[in-house]
Amino acid sequence: MTQSLYGNERKILLENYDSPERFDQTVSFLSTQDFHVLNAAYWHQEIPWAVPERKISDNLIVIVKSGKLQARTADRSAVLSPGECMMVPEFVPHSYGFHSGICSAETFILHVLCEHPHNDNPFRRLTKAFFPLRYWEAKEEELLRIIALRNRSSNLAFSCAEQLVRRIFVELTESGICPVSPAAACDPRIETALKFMRQNLAVNLSVRDIAATVSLKEVRFRRLFLQTCGLSPAAWLHRMRLLHARRLLAWNSNSLAETAKECGFNSVTYFCSSFRRLFHLTPEQYRRGVRT
Repeated sequence: MTQSLYGNERKILLENYDSPERFDQTVSFLSTQDFHVLNAAYWHQEIPWAVPERKISDNLIVIVKSGKLQARTADRSAVLSPGECMMVPEFVPHSYGFHSGICSAETFILHVLCEHPHNDNPFRRLTKAFFPLRYWEAKEEELLRIIALRNRSSNLAFSCAEQLVRRIFVELTESGICPVSPAAACDPRIETALKFMRQNLAVNLSVRDIAATVSLKEVRFRRLFLQTCGLSPAAWLHRMRLLHARRLLAWNSNSLAETAKECGFNSVTYFCSSFRRLFHLTPEQYRRGVRT
């Protein structure tokens, strides 16, 4: 409790608002998990309309604003009403369309990438694919503002959308729908190295260069990085570059040569083949799909 300098008042610190374990879970999640919104759209649907079963290369969030949808994933189905959503991990089959007797609906659609030191995707940890959103009226207003902001600045709009997705996942973690990852906390030296790699994706980095930023010998750094992240530094940097390429393909209309260069690829051919190998789509196919 902190006493005020100005009279009979005290600052409320909420020390017992939640358990220490819950606070630790929230801090761990917020400090290690990055979300990247590739697209945010607001759709009005009328008959005839339906999304047939498909798989896509990013995580999908479908939120119903009005009407009712019949939604399905690989092994689950549900009827979604306003304020309810479907969350689908990348490459998981799903479909959705009008519920029986419904002829129009409005939905918010978000395409999301996840980045975590342990390659952990919280969409894959969800125990439910369908659930109502807490504080729906506030989130509805925020989504409308995000869509309106996109008309002026898509980058700012998607940045706001990423904060919304983070809050939703904190709520899902608190409710038990998104169990906490068993992965250990990231070594501070690896966090520093990852930050350095993210900030220099277009630069020709060697493992020795990266190790030097955290004052480690190359062999020791390789061993620690593999133990922490489950990938070698070179493999992680390659994946990070391709994830960045997906963001660029979704956000701008630059040529493939420009995109490849910005992501650290000297060869467009190698960039395209690497992209297809990881995401099962060519860069052009991905760009067309994420913008529809």
